Amino acid sequence: DDPAFAIRRALVRFGSGQADKGLEELAGAVEQSKAATQADEFLVLTYIERKRYEDAMAAVAAMEKRAPQSPVTSNLKGPVLLAKGNMEGATASFERALKPDPAFFPAAANLARLDFAAGRLSDVRRRYDGVLSAKPDHFAAFLASAELDALSGNLKGSVDSLRRAVRAYPRVLASKVRLATAYLAMNDIQHAVETVEEAVTAHPDDPVAYILAANIQVRAGDINGAVQSLS
Repeated sequence: DDPAFAIRRALVRFGSGQADKGLEELAGAVEQSKAATQADEFLVLTYIERKRYEDAMAAVAAMEKRAPQSPVTSNLKGPVLLAKGNMEGATASFERALKPDPAFFPAAANLARLDFAAGRLSDVRRRYDGVLSAKPDHFAAFLASAELDALSGNLKGSVDSLRRAVRAYPRVLASKVRLATAYLAMNDIQHAVETVEEAVTAHPDDPVAYILAANIQVRAGDINGAVQSLS
């Protein structure tokens, strides 16, 4: 079965109160697969949510047998170990997930969360920089770096990361939305307006672009322009 289809069936079971049947659907899909799939991830995370940690660890162990080199497997083992209170083991699992693929962002993000919770902001930066060193145009790493800079009060650094994201992915609206918002936080209305104009030009059929434009225009005092954008 297609893993995505198995997940949809399981969600129907969960939604109708048949949690055990849903887990059976996932476990069945996993048994038929020869590689690590979305069904594996959903099964492990569902076990964790239900505090069935031994079942979650058993599911990870089965994944390790089928896909021992997959970074997904090591990255999934981390949350299980965290749930069991093994911070050191979880950190080692996330780091192991990065070894075959230093640009594997889910593992870097998990490590960054642990570092952030411990107040190690320089280590958080190191995680994101490591991903960008391996893959200089990594979209999620751009956004994460921008968020870290914003939280640290470095608004210029946040804008720089978002501008890199916009340059690398000019057709993605989300980065333009964040960039315009970052300019607003700096009270740089001119660049915020320029960014939304670019967004509307690049996404003429997306209502989000026009809503963003209206918000910026209101801040710029252009009420007529905002009304026109919303119309």
